[in-house]
Amino acid sequence: MEEPLESYSCEELEHWVLERRGADQEWALPGRSVRERTIDMEITSPLVVVPGGRWLLCGMSDGSV
Repeated sequence: MEEPLESYSCEELEHWVLERRGADQEWALPGRSVRERTIDMEITSPLVVVPGGRWLLCGMSDGSV
């Protein structure tokens, strides 16, 4: 969430929670930490952790991030 909690409607909060809950369930793998994720792809370019540690960015050869 980017804004203070008070700035969201009940519907927006419900939508936000349901999206995150679904994402967590998709990423949950037996025997692994919830904070650890593995993405099966070959990465040849540098990785950058955005300040705050929320995002890991990788520039791909086709210009996508």
